[in-house]
Amino acid sequence: MNWSEIHTYSWDEFQKLQLLGNSPRDWLVAAGAFLLALLVLPVLRRFVKVRISRERRSQATVLALIANLIEHTSRLVIWVAALYLAERLLRWPHRVDEIFDVIIVVGIWLQMGLWLIAAIRFGLMNRHQARPEPRLAGTIKVVMFVAHLVVWAVVLLLALINLNVKVTGLIAGLGVGGIALALAVQTVLGDLFASLAIVLDQPFVPGDMLTVGDCTGSVEQIGIKSTRLRSVTGEQVIIANAELLKSRVRNFGRMREQRGLFTLMVSYETPPEKIARVSSVVEQIIQAEPGVRFAHCLLTVLGERALQFEVIFYNGIANAPAQEVLLDRINRKLLERLAAEGILLAYPLNQVYLREKLVPAIDSSGPRAPAAPPAPVPQGAP
Repeated sequence: MNWSEIHTYSWDEFQKLQLLGNSPRDWLVAAGAFLLALLVLPVLRRFVKVRISRERRSQATVLALIANLIEHTSRLVIWVAALYLAERLLRWPHRVDEIFDVIIVVGIWLQMGLWLIAAIRFGLMNRHQARPEPRLAGTIKVVMFVAHLVVWAVVLLLALINLNVKVTGLIAGLGVGGIALALAVQTVLGDLFASLAIVLDQPFVPGDMLTVGDCTGSVEQIGIKSTRLRSVTGEQVIIANAELLKSRVRNFGRMREQRGLFTLMVSYETPPEKIARVSSVVEQIIQAEPGVRFAHCLLTVLGERALQFEVIFYNGIANAPAQEVLLDRINRKLLERLAAEGILLAYPLNQVYLREKLVPAIDSSGPRAPAAPPAPVPQGAP
């Protein structure tokens, strides 16, 4: 190769060169803008984040939201922003320019979707922290699932509209296809909408004790398709959300107080003056329990074997012990106190009274005298 044949360009000639319709100076400026944007935008994001975190001592919601959105700014979007800045400084053929427009529009709407999802999650978490209820944390998953579906569907349509795509036919096709898909997966969709109804209406939340049919257990998780209960016997019971809404659910987790009812059987052999003290004795014992409200102790039934007293009290869930423990404590104290008062408790007993009665024998010939007793046998007779 003859090096003397290589043409050397002066600076003026070099500037007159064209590559895809752009001079070297334009390419250098675009490359510098691209690199500068890649370096400056991450540093600017970090600086704003630190500055807002320092000024967020007053827990201002707007500043906290801005900091949260900055945290959810994708690095891919930073590349798209740098590419957009460099692309605006150059002249491109129409086809290449359309490709850049597609990349930039997709990147912008991708970031818009991420910001919307982050804002929704921030709002839910902020409300949850304002009224802390750990049992409601599981319902956020269902709301976020629905939010993802809605946000990304809207973002996709808006991005297609910005790319001058006619979405009328697409929406009509999606409508027909959606109907067919809904018919095919109507059970799943029914459970999905049922889970959304549970989250919005909140008939129960994780941690509540429920009775559904013949199953009793605490709610562990409210999922998109099913709700999981931890049965009192230990196993996990999974119930579809649609079936759960159709069932009659008894929620013990929201009881303000629980009623206690039992019957006290007092023996008829108890003297009347001691029977009159039964109600006061029961009332004193029950009222001595913390968090328990006495209702009444009434003689309601004069039974075949005992006097039946109906005892009703109310157990305050927050302050009193469990119902079984409370009944055990009350029963033990009643046994001790009634025995000290001389009040006899009844127990199943049948008393049979017998008396002798001489009945003459009767036959067809009329009354017959009773048979004479046998003659006594003298002692010593053979």
